[in-house]
Amino acid sequence: SQGAIRLLEVQPEGKRPMPAADWARGYGVGPGTRLE
Repeated sequence: SQGAIRLLEVQPEGKRPMPAADWARGYGVGPGTRLE
């Protein structure tokens, strides 16, 4: 099965929730990245 999701907010372990865009910039995640 294939599909896509749009992350709006993430909460790294032990940290406060943050906008997913800020998290992605900090971890070098870009369009097309696969998270498993």
